[in-house]
Amino acid sequence: MKEGDGVIVGCDEKAEWLLPWWWRHYRAHASYPVAFIDFGMSKKARKLCEERGRVVTLELDKPLLVAETAPEEGVYDLMFEPGFRESRYAWLKKPLACLQSPFERTVWIDLDCRVEGKIDPIFEKLGSVADIALVPDRPFMQEVYKKTQTILEGEVMYNSGVVGFVKGSTTIKEWADIILEGKHTFPGDQDALSRVIFIHKLPVIELPLLYNWCWADPPVPGIVITHFMGAGKKWLKKQAS
Repeated sequence: MKEGDGVIVGCDEKAEWLLPWWWRHYRAHASYPVAFIDFGMSKKARKLCEERGRVVTLELDKPLLVAETAPEEGVYDLMFEPGFRESRYAWLKKPLACLQSPFERTVWIDLDCRVEGKIDPIFEKLGSVADIALVPDRPFMQEVYKKTQTILEGEVMYNSGVVGFVKGSTTIKEWADIILEGKHTFPGDQDALSRVIFIHKLPVIELPLLYNWCWADPPVPGIVITHFMGAGKKWLKKQAS
């Protein structure tokens, strides 16, 4: 671990039920300092975060206009869980949160991700050949995106549940800019990130699927992070009840 390395996670009041679960698994496998980006947490949740790391209140220089341009009903309603239009407002804050990371090298980890192994290799790769490290979405999902024309010819969809990046990353800045422009109706943050990587031909360190493993897929040896995306959060709630 190098000085200046750290992990960030974003949270609003709607998602804060995941905080204790996320922290328990994270601390069992990692000791990097954590900055919690406050998207609108309750006082109780913010206090919990202050006891475990530093808290950064997300600062928006201008309105997030893209939140008002949700995609029309159609194919995205079949691909996402019900209510994704409401959730995307928080999703689309992610690149803005990344810009406010207090660390030199950062790994963003979604709250619905369970850390199960060492995340050190993500940091070790950063800055070597690219300023960002990501896991490409699963092969069969790439085919779904092609068939539904969610991605362009030659474009790769990256999953943004786990994002490693260096301070001053051009990729992160371009990601934030395309969202702040408000001209596109991206259903989520990873769609915007994948598009800027494709448009600007930006280099990416592609991490193995083990660093962002889908909860619905059969487990395999060596999983580092399991991502309970989509319906996975409903499954987690049932386990907790």
